[in-house]
Amino acid sequence: MKRTTRVANYLLYLSLLMSTAVTFANECSDRLSSVFEAQDFAIASRDMLIIVRRQAQDFKNVLLRNGTKSVDTMRSRLKQREEEFQVQLASLDTWSTKTSHYRDVVALVKAEGAKVAQAYSDAIASLDSLDRLTSFKADEIAQGVDVPIFRHLEGLIKQTSDDLSKTQALVVLACTKSIGQ
Repeated sequence: MKRTTRVANYLLYLSLLMSTAVTFANECSDRLSSVFEAQDFAIASRDMLIIVRRQAQDFKNVLLRNGTKSVDTMRSRLKQREEEFQVQLASLDTWSTKTSHYRDVVALVKAEGAKVAQAYSDAIASLDSLDRLTSFKADEIAQGVDVPIFRHLEGLIKQTSDDLSKTQALVVLACTKSIGQ
């Protein structure tokens, strides 16, 4: 009888340990999931900066090629960059709304992106294909408009990278503690 009781107690303890281990594993999995989401957001922020920088370059290419055959190609690229910007912005906006992180910065990026798009559009509308000097006037219209969005995105990238490092360290610490218990 003692042996049966001891075996029953052993099985009870074993099942409790296993359920505790499963609970800790689930907690670690949830925490790791948040790390991966934060990592995805950090990468998306970096990708957004790349898109904005390419957009600025494509705008300059439109100005440089004003009055040439390749200007239509450059305008097409600029339009494509604007579409990429909107897709990436929607992704950042969805994530920041879902997690309540970086919502203010994403709102600033959205507002500045609209300003940039409008300034580029106004500048391009002022171009005269027969007068290449209008490129200089168009450049003045949009001069410096993209600097704030660059700074917001650079700050967002730094903040998300720092936060990601802290989150990773906390998750490793929490998961190793829970495994050791």
